[in-house]
Amino acid sequence: MVIDVLILLLTKSMLKINTKKIFIFLSAFLGTIIALISPLLNSTINIIIKIPLSICMVMICYHPKKIKLFFAELLGFYISTFVLIGACLGICEMLGIKYIISNGVSYEYNFPVGFVLVVCAVMFVGIKNIIKLVSIIHKNDKYIYQITLIENDKSIKISAFLDTGNKLIFNNKPISIINYKTFEKLYPSILLMDILLKKQLPLKNSTYFEIKSLGNPQKILIFEIEKIVIDKREINNPLVGLSLENFEKQTHSDMIISSNLLGE
Repeated sequence: MVIDVLILLLTKSMLKINTKKIFIFLSAFLGTIIALISPLLNSTINIIIKIPLSICMVMICYHPKKIKLFFAELLGFYISTFVLIGACLGICEMLGIKYIISNGVSYEYNFPVGFVLVVCAVMFVGIKNIIKLVSIIHKNDKYIYQITLIENDKSIKISAFLDTGNKLIFNNKPISIINYKTFEKLYPSILLMDILLKKQLPLKNSTYFEIKSLGNPQKILIFEIEKIVIDKREINNPLVGLSLENFEKQTHSDMIISSNLLGE
């Protein structure tokens, strides 16, 4: 019952399906009932009922409205099943537990069922987070640019995230944001403490620009660098701001550029 629920939840997460908990329970309950009676059936009937059972479980749980969506959900259900059931059998192999696959699966009496459920639950959480991460990365792919920063004979290649909501402008120039890791590569001799103390720094046209972050005004260091190269396009003397916040995890980049920088 628990593993059936995990299989259905994993399929739901994989395909981003909206469904109610009661439908997941009913579908898993049907799978559990068939699993209980399967040892009483002959092998031919057991094989025959597998596909209709999976179809019924998918229909009960997800209520697909289109045939293509149904086949996608069915395939996702099979993939999730192979992953989690494979985990169960893998645990048996690692622990040397004997099992027989016939009409159902028969195990030794010392089979640690609770341990298997914990492992399957951990696998479920891990795979779900991987799916979520991959989804975020692919969603942001079209907004990621590979760019080059050029300053004082230094050339640094980084990933930049195009933020269409970034409207920061100073003296009619858009402000792009870099993280401290990138800033340190460009200016290794400038101390972080000097930045925190808002000291004047040996940077071109540098100043401290006030922005609102979550409703609280704060001043960030802004300055000009020699050049940014984006898709073979050179932008001279662009305005750059330094953020000490950790935006890399959200954007998977070291820099946030404004659409105004690209003339969009």
